[in-house]
Amino acid sequence: MRKVLVEPARTRDDEGMSLFERSVMLHTGLKPEEALAGLESVVKRGKPFAVDLPRGDVPLRGIIDGRRFTVVRRTQYWNTFTPIAAGEVVEVEGGSQVLLRCTMHLVPFVSLIIWALVCVVMVIGLEVNDALSGPLVAVVASPAVGPLAGWLLWRFELDALVADVTVGLTRRVR
Repeated sequence: MRKVLVEPARTRDDEGMSLFERSVMLHTGLKPEEALAGLESVVKRGKPFAVDLPRGDVPLRGIIDGRRFTVVRRTQYWNTFTPIAAGEVVEVEGGSQVLLRCTMHLVPFVSLIIWALVCVVMVIGLEVNDALSGPLVAVVASPAVGPLAGWLLWRFELDALVADVTVGLTRRVR
């Protein structure tokens, strides 16, 4: 049971965390309209991935369309691997719930795949030419640090994104 300042909220990892996705079920005692009003109070309207100034007054940016939303944390100026969260606020007995699905944006995902493939091709090419030995292994392995760092940045941002969305959905706006 997780408590948020304004309204109690329960979270539950539904499908756990796969390599590039995390799904979390959020529950709040607020009606869908109240939950969406709270979310709107912490979201700057705009495309999820756009050039943005430092976050300032609200932590999220994205699109809210009816009861559906797609948001990201406003940290793009230093982390292009910021996860994207999508969900729909559904009315349930005693309040609302949202299945929040956090994924990696297609552009950084494709970048990671291409980068990793280039590393594999380099290793295979050097192995075929019998040039893979000693310090050269470190030179070939060092480009693999980039995709790993990008993936780690994405993983570290997941909890912060879920927390920001949870606070928004459980915030009572007067």
